[in-house]
Amino acid sequence: MTRRHFLQTALQSILTMGLGGLFSSRAAAAADGIRHLRQIITAQPSSTRMIQWDAPTLLRGAHVELRSGRDGHITAFVPSYTHFTIDDTEQFVYHAEIPLLAGGGAYRITHTAGTSDWIPLSAPHAVRTP
Repeated sequence: MTRRHFLQTALQSILTMGLGGLFSSRAAAAADGIRHLRQIITAQPSSTRMIQWDAPTLLRGAHVELRSGRDGHITAFVPSYTHFTIDDTEQFVYHAEIPLLAGGGAYRITHTAGTSDWIPLSAPHAVRTP
């Protein structure tokens, strides 16, 4: 494995894991049933983000709502989920890829039992050339 490949793989792993371990599992979401809410940089960092979260139960009517920073227009995206059972503990991992809006924006998670706070989308950083 080359040094460059190692660094790329390490960076991908760090971005995938997110910083959820530094905060309470519900503090960022502020909604029952939503844990470890994270915004993941995708392979197309200038155009999309992956919103992912965990839940101990199946969330009915779950959506990711995306609000435009320019006009406040809201678009809803239906997430996919994967169900795991490990040592008699159920876990649902939800994810939805959403577009990165020009002019910024924010997202939140909604389901029949609650709604998270609006969370700003992280903006792509300009690439510097030496």
